[in-house]
Amino acid sequence: VLPREVLLFGHTTKYGREGLIGQFGEGLKLACLAAVRAGHEVVIRSGSETWKPAMSPSKVFPGTEVLTFDISTGRAERQRVRVEIGGITEDMWAQFQGLFLGLRKIDKAHLVSTASGSLILDPALQGRIYVKGVFVEFDGRFNVGYDIKNAKVDRDRKLVERWSLESTLRAIWFEGASQFGMVQKRLLDGIENQMDDMASLDKYSAYEVPEVIAKAAAARFEANHGDKAVPVLTLAESREMEHLGRKGVVVSKAMQALLSKATGTFEQLCEKLRSEVSKTYSWGDLTETQRSNLERAVAAIDATETRTASLDDVDVVDFRSPGLEGMFKDNRVLIAAKHLDNFGSTLLILVHEFAHRAGGDGHQAHIAEIEETWKDLYLGAL
Repeated sequence: VLPREVLLFGHTTKYGREGLIGQFGEGLKLACLAAVRAGHEVVIRSGSETWKPAMSPSKVFPGTEVLTFDISTGRAERQRVRVEIGGITEDMWAQFQGLFLGLRKIDKAHLVSTASGSLILDPALQGRIYVKGVFVEFDGRFNVGYDIKNAKVDRDRKLVERWSLESTLRAIWFEGASQFGMVQKRLLDGIENQMDDMASLDKYSAYEVPEVIAKAAAARFEANHGDKAVPVLTLAESREMEHLGRKGVVVSKAMQALLSKATGTFEQLCEKLRSEVSKTYSWGDLTETQRSNLERAVAAIDATETRTASLDDVDVVDFRSPGLEGMFKDNRVLIAAKHLDNFGSTLLILVHEFAHRAGGDGHQAHIAEIEETWKDLYLGAL
């Protein structure tokens, strides 16, 4: 039952109870005020009491009517609250059915429920946003309707806080698409067509994307554009990818964010591609000068007191990135073939890359190993 204190503004029995609608202690009073002003009879039955709101002359402010409640007692005690509103026409009822999901039947095939809320696929409710079954606002840009379980709304429940709405819509779609193939297809189709429902998805919120959806998006992208294609946002990024030997396909911000979970960001892709090898040389592919410079440099490092170096540890390659000279990868030294024409360049690169056995770029151990190697080479040449 409701205590009489709920008739005081600011008093509520719902605070902190997320499963209920309302929390500010205003709704019941304002609803009664609006209803009686509009000429509807309202009766609230709570336990053994009957409450009847009405507009009555104020005893304090002459000529002014205020909301009052006539409370009668003596009825049989019943553990229930019932609100009766009279004067409701069929046209009103039809209108109310669009404002409260509990008053209308929705085909189960048109409802996808998740922990964050529901997708409403009924075309008649497209763009309609409900919070806990109560209509809040309409956004004609959205592809479907939504019933959100928890969201911050304004005082009159006419607007959902945008950040809260965007975050919740992403959660609903991701949860639904992870469970149902039909929803996953609809999500991927929608993002490809730049649907506004997921326009807020970007590189900062990409961490929310479930692995199963990221993989599905990547598989679809590869099937549509080939295994050499990568998603980009602009023509400039597309040109950059062409220089790195890949096909840059311009996609929406949301699609790139979705794919980045599986493929990496544009920056990560560029870094990876620049370090990729486009060609690996055989011994017969090298000139006599290149062979000689490589053998001399490897032998010089191997001759130092505490190091070993061998042609078995070296690959001669062409990197995709023209600025890349060498690399230490998978415990092997990679050197760009074009630098083998000069013995000094060959030795410089090999010393740097073999020193990576001690640590990564910039690490104190790596720097110390380079210095020690050059010291030993100098002393060995005296």
